[in-house]
Amino acid sequence: MKKHILTLAFALVMLTSLVLMSCCSESYDFVATVKAWKPFENSQGLPGTYGTVLDKYIDNCTWTANKASDTEASVVTKGKLTANGAVRDIQIIATVSITGDSASMRILSGEIDGESFNSNDMAELLIELFAAHNEGYATLDDYFNS
Repeated sequence: MKKHILTLAFALVMLTSLVLMSCCSESYDFVATVKAWKPFENSQGLPGTYGTVLDKYIDNCTWTANKASDTEASVVTKGKLTANGAVRDIQIIATVSITGDSASMRILSGEIDGESFNSNDMAELLIELFAAHNEGYATLDDYFNS
């Protein structure tokens, strides 16, 4: 009888440990973290979130996190960008690093129609997108033609 109670107690402890490990292990939603980011709020006075602005101006926008570790990832945003009447394939890569309760993010690079651009070039384009959003333009064509 004691052997069965010990076996049952051991099984219960193991089951509880497994449940706690699976429920309480930290897992970050890197895409949600990047979408909530406001990269130009302080530097440019443009308060929009990365997700809101890119989802608005990039058609068929997809978001993919490529985890480098439990606390680091690159988030790739892809879709079609229409400006000045031309539709272009666009890809933007942002990096995310989680430390404790905070996240640091930056624009890494991007491509437009297969042509590579560095972080500074992509930041300039993103500032235009955020400005269009901040000024209430429905499309980039409206923004560039105003």
